Amino acid sequence: MKKKELPSVLFAADTQASLSYIKRSVTKLQLLVGEETKKGETWQMVAASSGDALVVDEALSTIRSLLYNKIKPDEKNPSFALRSLRSEIGDTAYATYQKYKERGAENPEFQILLGTAAEYSEILHVTYEGKNEMLGRYGILGSGQVTGGELLLTEFLREEPTEDQAASLAALVIATVG
Repeated sequence: MKKKELPSVLFAADTQASLSYIKRSVTKLQLLVGEETKKGETWQMVAASSGDALVVDEALSTIRSLLYNKIKPDEKNPSFALRSLRSEIGDTAYATYQKYKERGAENPEFQILLGTAAEYSEILHVTYEGKNEMLGRYGILGSGQVTGGELLLTEFLREEPTEDQAASLAALVIATVG
């Protein structure tokens, strides 16, 4: 009997943030994990980000709390939960942005991708403005989006890639536009 193929979500990122003329190391990928049940079950999501790292960290902390409170620990399909909570996640992102804007932060803009896979996979794109959109096969944030990452992906992503092919393509995009 052939093993059932489960969907997956691949996230890749560089480790540098550009601030004017300075580059510094930042964490752009984070794992969000729900509370563990007695059976050891839990839900997981991956977050990728671009923009002001301090603001992103606070936004993701608040989003993590929202998800932790709204998604049951034994949720079998976090993809459905991500889709159903997208407006609340967008509102949370916007509230974080507003807080920093009111404090006079110079450039508090950011974008976040949240992704998860169970029976099916989902990717949610959230902006500092609270805009949120469920994406299809891929999403690109930050300078990679501006400098041709989407062009490369549309050129090379012809059919459903294997996980290895997707990882190689993600590495190519990062190396080329990074």
